[in-house]
This record gives sequence, C-alpha cells and structure tokens, in this order.
Amino acid sequence: MRQHSVLLVDDHTIFRQALRGLLQQQPHLKVVGEAKNGIDALRLAKMLKPDLALIDISLPELNGIDTCCRLQKESPKTRTIALSMFSDPEKVLQMLQAGALAYIVKGCEIEELLEGIASALEGEVYLPPSLSGVLVDEVRRSGRSLELTGRQREVLQLFSEGNSTKDIARKLKISPKTVETHRKQIMDKTGIDNLANLTKYAIREGLTDLES
Repeated sequence: MRQHSVLLVDDHTIFRQALRGLLQQQPHLKVVGEAKNGIDALRLAKMLKPDLALIDISLPELNGIDTCCRLQKESPKTRTIALSMFSDPEKVLQMLQAGALAYIVKGCEIEELLEGIASALEGEVYLPPSLSGVLVDEVRRSGRSLELTGRQREVLQLFSEGNSTKDIARKLKISPKTVETHRKQIMDKTGIDNLANLTKYAIREGLTDLES
C-alpha cells in the first residue's frame, strides 16, 4: 500500500499534534511536516511536495483561503482540504474556489475526516452531508453555478442504471457511506428528491441510455 505524505497547517499546536496522532494510525498516511501559518505552509510545501495538505482557514500572516490559492499555483500536485471550526457557506465556497477538494468542520467524527481525505486523494470534491445543503442554498442565493463533479456523474449514472449503493461502492472502490454522500449532494445540487426523476435527469444529461 502506497503511503501518502501529508502536511498539517494550523496555528494551534495541540490540535496539530492530536491530528498527527490520528493520521499516523492510518497505514496509508504519513505526516511529513507541520506549519503554524500560511507562509510556513507554502515554504514547506515547496520543499516537501506533500500529496495532501490539511489547511485551517484562520491562519496568521496568510489566511487559509489565500494559502490554498497560492498552493495550487506553487505546488499543483498537492491536494488540499480545508479545516474550520465554522460551517459558514460563504467560507466553504471560497475554499472550494481557491482549490480545496474537501471542507471539514473540526468537530466532525474521524470517519468523516478520513472520507474527505480519501476523496481528495482521488481528486474528488467532498463535503459532509451537513454542509452540502447550506452550500447549495448559498449558491442559489448568490446566483453562482455548482456543477456535478466527475465522481458524482459516475454515481448518478450507476444509480440510474439500476445499481444499488453496495454495487456502486464495489464498482467505484469507495465506501457505501461515500456513495450515499454523493447521492445526497447530487439531489441537493439538482433539486431532485427521488430516483425516478434523477434517472430522467441522467438521460437528459446524456449520462445513460436505458435502451442500451
């Protein structure tokens, strides 16, 4: 199993140490560096070239949003996850637009964090179910668009073709919980709340052909 290198970016030492301890228990993850501000994070990312960076939004010297944005330019192979104490939808949007692939609230369960890490390492966007609804509300309020991700389109196609949650999880090599998270986010984004209408939507989008 390949080990993925991780950079932790948070100005609270105790939180970083606790997070390091949790991640080091995962055989596929290795924490290779820690930074307490955005400037140090960019310097370490350039030197260490980590696969993943977990970045707090509220950072001294250079905030998490600008750190994430610059990291995409200076270390484009490093995938980023936003960490925050708050679930403000505007902040969620700003971090996603800055390049973060997941937004994790610090009070979450470890399983939710690991789901976010797994999705980010696959290059997929992950939002906890508790955040997807408020994000869609903010997008609709602001008039911005939020399209389905590639993985969400895959999940939608497989659902529309009659696959169960377990079938989809097996085919995409992700957990059933992740499949259900994607399904909820698809419904939130499209405003469709049942499988029959989702299937019609998939046909209109050219994702499936029930006659094939």
